[in-house]
Amino acid sequence: MRNSLSEALGTALISMTVVGSAFMAANLTDDQSLQLLINAIATAMALLVVIYLFAPISGAHFNPVVTIIFTITRKIKIQDSMKYLSAQFIGGICGTVLANLMFTSKSLVISNINRNSSNNFLGELIATTILLLIILLCIEQGRSSAIPYLVPAWIGSAYFSTVSTSFANPAITLARSFSANDTGINLTSTPAFIAVQLLGGMCALGLVKVFAKK
Repeated sequence: MRNSLSEALGTALISMTVVGSAFMAANLTDDQSLQLLINAIATAMALLVVIYLFAPISGAHFNPVVTIIFTITRKIKIQDSMKYLSAQFIGGICGTVLANLMFTSKSLVISNINRNSSNNFLGELIATTILLLIILLCIEQGRSSAIPYLVPAWIGSAYFSTVSTSFANPAITLARSFSANDTGINLTSTPAFIAVQLLGGMCALGLVKVFAKK
């Protein structure tokens, strides 16, 4: 129970930060580059906090791709995996609801931002592949203690180095479908994004097998 609650709360805090910081940034400035910087810094800092805080409890997945890859590699049991996945998606949506309620009068708003384009898909493939590669290589090399710092560093940088601004997480992707600010994604774009993110996880798994060879 505590593991699932950890995954739900951590994912909710990430989602709330992504969506909420975008609302706050829009309130503070009309400069889009500055808005993106605020969003990136807030997200990276939230990731650092929740990963560091909850890693000893649930492993701090907060991402269905991480959970699925860990299930494939038998780092987590299937029954636990199903609980984690449910907690992540529920937590992500709850985080968006909290952000919406803080900054608007509606709890859920369907985003109208269409992100169905090949360049966005490529951005998500790169962002998710490198994210999972960081996590898996750190574990393989016995440097798991670096994950709370390297994951936020990559996501923060990927905000600016990938055209999709690095969703890299199916639970957060779905959650962002229910907010009206610039972090949103239309529900018609969500399935393709999630499919590409899962592909990125598999690509990372293949790369780790290559790099891990002695």
